[in-house]
Amino acid sequence: GGELTPAGATWHDVAALADVRSAGPVRFRAAAVEGVVVATAEGGVAAYSAVCPHMGCLLDVAHGPDRLVCPCHPASFGVDGRPGSDNYIALPPLPWLHSRVTGDRVEVLA
Repeated sequence: GGELTPAGATWHDVAALADVRSAGPVRFRAAAVEGVVVATAEGGVAAYSAVCPHMGCLLDVAHGPDRLVCPCHPASFGVDGRPGSDNYIALPPLPWLHSRVTGDRVEVLA
């Protein structure tokens, strides 16, 4: 659930702000980071690792606008990075990434 900032990280353009606000979570790959960017209730954006902390599988964003689902076992995370309350095991929150909006684009430090 901590911060994820790879050594030598730089800012990467990962999505259009309009897509994040209208389509829900957007998966991206930037350098060696697999991530997901989401719109926040406050109108901003947040970015998290898209790697399940239990089995290392890439989370699926296609299960609706508010869930990130691990395809390898029955576990999910909210778009706030917190593990689902119905997970069969206790999981830590997803690591977060620095993100920012520049014009109409979303950038992530990766």
